[in-house]
Amino acid sequence: MFNDNDKKFLSVHMKNREAMMNLNKSYYRNRHRNLVKFLISSASDSTVVPACDGNFCGD
Repeated sequence: MFNDNDKKFLSVHMKNREAMMNLNKSYYRNRHRNLVKFLISSASDSTVVPACDGNFCGD
């Protein structure tokens, strides 16, 4: 889903105007690789349960 410069990810949210506005912001563009890493490591089939607290969220 995140291969090919996130084209499939963006196409899933194409009809949601609010989502597209957020995805086009520089905040997302600058941090999308970290989001991809988090989503992949936290996927239901990854058998990883991330621990989250106020300072850190991840594996």
